[in-house]
Amino acid sequence: MVLKSGRMNSFTTLKRMSLTQDTAGQQTRTWTKLGTQMAAIDPVRGREYFAASGEKADVTHEIRMRARTDIALTPRDRVYVGTRIFDVKSVLDLNDDGREWLLMCIENVHTTDG
Repeated sequence: MVLKSGRMNSFTTLKRMSLTQDTAGQQTRTWTKLGTQMAAIDPVRGREYFAASGEKADVTHEIRMRARTDIALTPRDRVYVGTRIFDVKSVLDLNDDGREWLLMCIENVHTTDG
């Protein structure tokens, strides 16, 4: 199945997490921009549950985009769409031809960029 460009209507920013050390020796997570990409974002399922700290929601999405040769996305990466943050859980090469990615992501609804 080939992704039609008309479906790619979401402007995304791809970022990778790295650990840096501040002057006090504390490790801090920082997110470095890898690039931008148009993509199609589709919800797969939604789940709400109660945790010890209160109600929490996880929303899982498929994000389809054209593959890039300059970036090798991994589960350490994130996809940003406006103020929304998606944690990448897996990266699949659709059709095994290196042209299109299917990212399985969880929308991170309770954290920021840190």
